[in-house]
Amino acid sequence: ITQVGEHMLALVQALEPFASDKDALHLVNLVMEGVDHVAEKTWRGFAHAIHCVESDNKEFMSKLKKGSELADRVLNHPSNIYDDDEEDEEVDTAANDFCNQWLDAVCSAVTGQLLERTMRIQHLSRKGCDHLSVDLNYIVNVLTALGVSDHPHPLLSHIAELAKMDAEMLQARIIESDDDGYGIRNTEIRIALMRGIAVD
Repeated sequence: ITQVGEHMLALVQALEPFASDKDALHLVNLVMEGVDHVAEKTWRGFAHAIHCVESDNKEFMSKLKKGSELADRVLNHPSNIYDDDEEDEEVDTAANDFCNQWLDAVCSAVTGQLLERTMRIQHLSRKGCDHLSVDLNYIVNVLTALGVSDHPHPLLSHIAELAKMDAEMLQARIIESDDDGYGIRNTEIRIALMRGIAVD
């Protein structure tokens, strides 16, 4: 997971050559129209992994991928206050928009893939729970450091908390939670099952 974080942090520097020249930036923007589609498959995989019936609904998947409507429903979500510095030059604004659009697409795809793979874990020992929590919190820190709007996704920190939560507290949370329509309860049940915690 450290390598994933390092590659994501290095991505800013990899994008700079494309963003530094106005003509190159114009051509690259034409080619990358609608780049956010690169994350759709990973998020659909996550929705299938948590048995979400809305996985073929584009509007639902867009909301799930964005995550903003989930922030108030999850545990320990850090708010990433993205300070969008105003730039005087048109090239700088265009370059920032280009980098942020790519970073958003990559961050979303990585998050979707990580959540999908996490939900497919069959068994988590106590040590595995600790490891998962540390890994997810590391990715949360990387995404926060990148400063991209709407990242990190609320489910990353939520699952990190669920992994280290006391068994009785997790059971109580599942009993008290209702069907939120975004798969949060399904995610909580899946984590409980991985940990060998009985759910009704």
